[in-house]
Amino acid sequence: MRSLSRKPIVALWARHIVHRDIAPKNIMIKPDGCAILIDLGGARHLDTTSITAAGMTFGTPGYFSPEQFRAERALTSASDVFTLAVVMLECLIGHHPTNLDQSQLASSPPSANVLVPGVGRELSQTIDQMLQLRAAFRPPADKLYITFQRLAN
Repeated sequence: MRSLSRKPIVALWARHIVHRDIAPKNIMIKPDGCAILIDLGGARHLDTTSITAAGMTFGTPGYFSPEQFRAERALTSASDVFTLAVVMLECLIGHHPTNLDQSQLASSPPSANVLVPGVGRELSQTIDQMLQLRAAFRPPADKLYITFQRLAN
C-alpha cells in the first residue's frame, strides 16, 4: 500500500486550524485514490472565533462534534477528529451511522466495534477513541497519523 501524505488534515491541525465541516460533500477522491479535503471557507484559526454567531454553529448537521453541536467557542482539532470518525464509519457501513440524527451523535455516538465487527481491532478501537464525547479523550492528530500510517502499510 502507498504511504499516507502528511499534507492533508494533519497539516491544518499542526497550524492550529480547525476545518469545522468535515463531511462527505467536502471530501473528493483523486484518480490515484487519495482523498482531498475541500471547502476551507468555514475553517478557523484557533486564535479566532469558532462559531459563526452566538448560538449558531458552522458545518453540516449530522456531522457536528458534541462541542460543535453545543456551539462552544473553543473548538480544537479534536472537533475535526470526531467528525472524521463519523465520515469513516459512514464509509465502512455505507450510510450515516445515526441517519443524520445529530442529537444521538452528540450524546451517544455509535461504536465501530458494534457497527463493523470485522473491520479489525486496531481500526475499530481508533474510530471509537475518535468518537469520545469529551474532546480531551480523543487521540491527537500526530497519534492518528502514526496509527493510520501503520494501518495503511
